[in-house]
Amino acid sequence: TTLFRSVKHIFAKPWYLKDGDYYCTMSMGSVVFPDDGNNVSDLIKKADIAMYEAKRSGKNRIAKYSDNIDSSSIRKLDMEKSIRDAANENCEEFEVYFQPIYSNADGKVMGAEALARLNDPEIGFISPLDFIQIAEKNGDIIEIGKQIFEKVCMFLENVDVKQLGIEFINVNLSPIQCMSINLPGDLAEIAKKHNVPMDMFNFEITESLIDDYDMIQVTNAGKAGFLPDLINLFKHSKMEIVVEGIETLEMKDKMAELGCDYEQGYYFSKPLPPAEFVAYMEAQSGQI
Repeated sequence: TTLFRSVKHIFAKPWYLKDGDYYCTMSMGSVVFPDDGNNVSDLIKKADIAMYEAKRSGKNRIAKYSDNIDSSSIRKLDMEKSIRDAANENCEEFEVYFQPIYSNADGKVMGAEALARLNDPEIGFISPLDFIQIAEKNGDIIEIGKQIFEKVCMFLENVDVKQLGIEFINVNLSPIQCMSINLPGDLAEIAKKHNVPMDMFNFEITESLIDDYDMIQVTNAGKAGFLPDLINLFKHSKMEIVVEGIETLEMKDKMAELGCDYEQGYYFSKPLPPAEFVAYMEAQSGQI
């Protein structure tokens, strides 16, 4: 139609910004009234679904709504709404789980990685891979990240860290969070509010920082030759090494042989809800 052609024509032209020309792509979803719906809210939702279909099929195009549209586009729209609602409600639907991290020196749990979980009452469990990606794109990741960190601090405030033997907690940060100049101050303020020292935390930048992450995956044979050199590099730099994803005894023994300092993975324990993690640590320290 004339309207669609006009919109495409607008986005085909460069945008002048700070002495340079920049191009933007456009994805559009369309609906027909009254064939696709007879009220505004229904039409807007279906237009959003069609827009996601346009993005899924290659972006920079127009997709018309159809009842036959792939269900993944509908689920993605529902996930985005759920994440936006959670961010606007102080992330109450987000939970923090803890996956124990073992020391190779004495075989004890020294800390844990804090992992966010989102289980929406209507659409069910949303994978961290999905909600992090969506939250990064819609701008909610900074607020969600702060709320998750506060939940971790609240947990530490309410347990006997020393008695349980928790020496550190690893917390994930999105690259988008790291771009914020307010990040150090925000985190320090939250930790101070809950009387938790900042030196209890190790911060990990999530893999989405690497645009071509799939391109650097190597085979098992490749990993076998690559890891010793990488570990030696870190050791010469006086860095402690945490290896994640340990799933078998063979992997555990190999990493210990290579001189890794800490190990983490399903071989030891799955991520645990706070109460179960406390019980896990109490069992290790002989309190129960």
